[in-house]
Formats: sequence, C-alpha cells, structure tokens
Amino acid sequence: MALAPGEGVQRDIGAALQNLDKDCSFWKAGFICRDAREVRTQSKLPDGPEWKALPKGSTALAQFMARDCDSGGPASRDALAGF
Repeated sequence: MALAPGEGVQRDIGAALQNLDKDCSFWKAGFICRDAREVRTQSKLPDGPEWKALPKGSTALAQFMARDCDSGGPASRDALAGF
C-alpha cells in the first residue's frame, strides 16, 4: 500500500494496484479490496450501512470491522455480529 501514496518509496500506482489485487484475490479481505478500489478510482468510497450504524465512541476495532464488513470482508461480518 505504501507504493500508492509514495510513503517512503517512489510512488507507483501500477505496482500498488497489482499488489493490492493479488492480496484481495488471495485473502478475500474487504479492507484490502476497498483499498484497491479507492486507489483505482482515486476517490474515497462512501461509508456503508455497518459503518453508519456504529454508535458514537465505538472502538477502533469495531470501526475497522464495520468498514471491512461494508467492503465484503467475511471474517469481519462474523466478528461484528458478535458485538
């Protein structure tokens, strides 16, 4: 992911997308796939229903899982249901 914004390395969108797409297809993690879509479109995706349903003051873990769940992360969907 550091290749996309050029954090400590030269910016390389093509290499960043290649790595993100590879990780997305292997891990099936929503947050990785969301990052790939955001890098590809160069815009932040809108917040989904799980994110919008979070109460104020939610923990960072709940926020991460809600965003991952909105992006199709199956592990976070299962974990978020337990909150």
